[in-house]
Amino acid sequence: MKRILTLLVLQLHVVGLFAQREIISEKEFLAAVSEAGQQNKLIFLDFYADWCVPCKLMDKEVFSLDDIKNLMNQKFVFLKVNAEKNYGVELAKQYAVRSYPTFVVLQQDRKEAFRFIGKKSPTEFKELIAKHLDTSRSDVSVASRYAAGERSPQLMQDYLVLLRKEGKDREAELALHEYFNALSEEEKHSADNWFVFSQYTPKFTHPRIKYLLQHQVSFERTLGKEKVQSYLMRLGRVELLAFANGNKANKALNHEQHYAFLKQYLVDSKLIEQKNIEALVKIADARFKFDNKEQALLVAEEEFANLTASDKFILMANMFARKEADAESINAVQKRILRQNIKELSEDNQKIIRPMLDAYEKFEFKNGVQFENLDYQQTLLKASKDNKLVFIDFYTDWCGPCKVMSAEVFPTQVVGEFMNPKFVSVKINAEKGEGVQISKKYKINAYPTKVVDASGKELGRIVGYKTPRELIEDLSRIIK
Repeated sequence: MKRILTLLVLQLHVVGLFAQREIISEKEFLAAVSEAGQQNKLIFLDFYADWCVPCKLMDKEVFSLDDIKNLMNQKFVFLKVNAEKNYGVELAKQYAVRSYPTFVVLQQDRKEAFRFIGKKSPTEFKELIAKHLDTSRSDVSVASRYAAGERSPQLMQDYLVLLRKEGKDREAELALHEYFNALSEEEKHSADNWFVFSQYTPKFTHPRIKYLLQHQVSFERTLGKEKVQSYLMRLGRVELLAFANGNKANKALNHEQHYAFLKQYLVDSKLIEQKNIEALVKIADARFKFDNKEQALLVAEEEFANLTASDKFILMANMFARKEADAESINAVQKRILRQNIKELSEDNQKIIRPMLDAYEKFEFKNGVQFENLDYQQTLLKASKDNKLVFIDFYTDWCGPCKVMSAEVFPTQVVGEFMNPKFVSVKINAEKGEGVQISKKYKINAYPTKVVDASGKELGRIVGYKTPRELIEDLSRIIK
């Protein structure tokens, strides 16, 4: 019994030793590097910012888990670095960190071993660490093993990652198509090959989805109904929320035709049987029927009770005050929806919605930033003609801080008076249309990101939510 108690105490002590040590000074950083050398460990730098929600989620959902703690204790000296404060500013510059969270792993000589960017699930995080620490899964080894004819599920995943990293997306899809078609029916439905769908089939319109729906019962029997349904929900829900928000942005297809395909998918996958999906369909139908007018919002208001809290938030985050002269009735319904439902949201989401609600009362919209409805080349031409700089606000539909800045910051008179004489300003959705390529050109990895440009050359950027005063100060530093 005494031995068991001793082992338990030691185990708790090991977990208790885990610390995401905060690096404030160069002296602390050099001491950690020395410690890594003494313990023969790598150095793990977790670059974050105070405003970064995915950074907070990594702390809460990943680094809090005991198996992750043990992994980090065994392999790394684990350092947290605020990239916008103290010595973290210098470290972020030294290792070219431009978005958060960014995880940079250093060798004991402080040279970079590898990095990865963005929020990861616990499984994804452990897989990335395992891959980078396993020499048999290095890029050279993976390419050699694939060329020699190996086609194990793990090797295939590593090979696809390698192709994507090299920008060979078409080659990756062709390799995956060949691999999947060579599998037996049993292998196609196995957990080992679920990555073909979960990681590499991101659209409900992909031909492989037809195969999945035809064999849905078999997949659910092998993998579990919840896992398959969760994946199918992810594919359909994103598209459906866009239509429910009135964002008919798929330019590759006729909007009505694309929506009809989506509704058929929801029926075939049986997702339509879920109450929240049925409610979103009714809201999207109303958006089409009433073209985003007051009647569409009244339908949304009626269906809100049937939505999940996360879907409520996504719809509410799009309900910033409208500027049109005839928008009074629309704003009245939106404001009522916000007020009636804000208390059902999480504390973090309430912080995003509350300023939008306040904006209905606080801001005059007529004197704010004048965003142009131009494509990228037209923007550059207008800026050249008007002898102005270009201001690009990169955003996404799901980005809460982007919507808050649109509702709370850009409409203010003080920001408008500062920016309008100096910039041709445009908004670019980084995940739609030409915005996908433009965001790649500027290497955008976080939202919102504001880029100041002169003749197609970046002068500087501002990442994250900024108050009117902070935005003006940051822009002044860039253009001085």
